[in-house]
Amino acid sequence: MLDTEEHTMRVFAVHDETGNIVGLAIPAEGVENGQFGVIAEAGQYVSEIELHDKKQPNELLSDLARNYRVERLATSARFVEKHKPGR
Repeated sequence: MLDTEEHTMRVFAVHDETGNIVGLAIPAEGVENGQFGVIAEAGQYVSEIELHDKKQPNELLSDLARNYRVERLATSARFVEKHKPGR
């Protein structure tokens, strides 16, 4: 049976200054703030982004890594589609 219910997920994205994603992680259900850590190297940033999506976590992470970059805003961050040549 297909799951068509929308899920809310916290996604941690490790990215560079221009938003190129170098790593993604979704904490397991029940993990509270402060119980989950992501390490970035020098010149990298970690942004926590809340998503509402119907995709399963592994499918979502694959799609984000392939087709999106991170746009950091003054108080938050979001995923934006990558620019593709010819569009």
